[in-house]
Amino acid sequence: GGATRTAKAGKSSSDTPMKDSGAKEKSALAVVLAKCFKSLARPTVKLQHPQAIKMTEALGLGQRHLRIMRDQFDDIDVDGSGNIDAVELFEAMGEVRSKITEELFAMMDMDGNARLDFDEYVAVALSYCMYTKDDILKFCFDLFDLDSGGTIDEKEFTEMCVAVSAGDPLFSGNFRMALENFDTNDDGLIDFDEFRNLNDRYPMILHPAFRMQDKLQKYTLGEEEWVKVMENINYWQKIKEYTDKEGEAPPSSRWERFREKYLRKCFGHPPVDLEYIASQSKMEQAKRAAAEEARLKAGG
Repeated sequence: GGATRTAKAGKSSSDTPMKDSGAKEKSALAVVLAKCFKSLARPTVKLQHPQAIKMTEALGLGQRHLRIMRDQFDDIDVDGSGNIDAVELFEAMGEVRSKITEELFAMMDMDGNARLDFDEYVAVALSYCMYTKDDILKFCFDLFDLDSGGTIDEKEFTEMCVAVSAGDPLFSGNFRMALENFDTNDDGLIDFDEFRNLNDRYPMILHPAFRMQDKLQKYTLGEEEWVKVMENINYWQKIKEYTDKEGEAPPSSRWERFREKYLRKCFGHPPVDLEYIASQSKMEQAKRAAAEEARLKAGG
């Protein structure tokens, strides 16, 4: 009897770690499942503004992306008002207020009430995040081309240098000499090509505008998600280039066709609107404006 009790006791004792291990695994699984169900149960993020809706659709973004942006927006909205002002936005991003940050906020503030709702944040932040180097340079050029004449004169150039110097004077205050160095065609003005050369020689002058793009990417989807978004856009761009050249879509394997048809949400490539994405480019907008101006002149 004693031996039997000892054997049972031994069996019970040796089973305890296995039971504990199984319980821990079940507990961990329960936590994972709870998180999954919680994620699925989260309310749908709905957009109202047509530009916000169009921009998210053009980039192939879904509810997962909108929830990420909603969480980021709510983190910036420290007073819980449902809107964010310039102070909240640039404090969250660690940016000193400047002419560049003020202009960026004004561009995002589509209704001009000095506050950003979620739709405004999504619509313009996503556009700015997609800007190329030349788009950002055009944004800065237009900012300092105060009379919209298509060039920056000496007064505008001086104001630009003061605005971006943040108390650390550029070019030792000798703005006229600096202007002459960049004015390669000697017309006393800086056009966009000369402005681009200025940035190549002194990239720190306009660095805040490029830094803001990095921070907006961080405070919208995050770096990892933006990499995926860009990879997806490049995927569709390559398909378009092939189709335009060959007159038909590129060949695909059976697995690729199955994935795109049935597993697109998890493993496929969400469709994007390449034309709309291109239309948001500052450079493309400038080209269209110039073409329209030339058309009107020709018609006149």
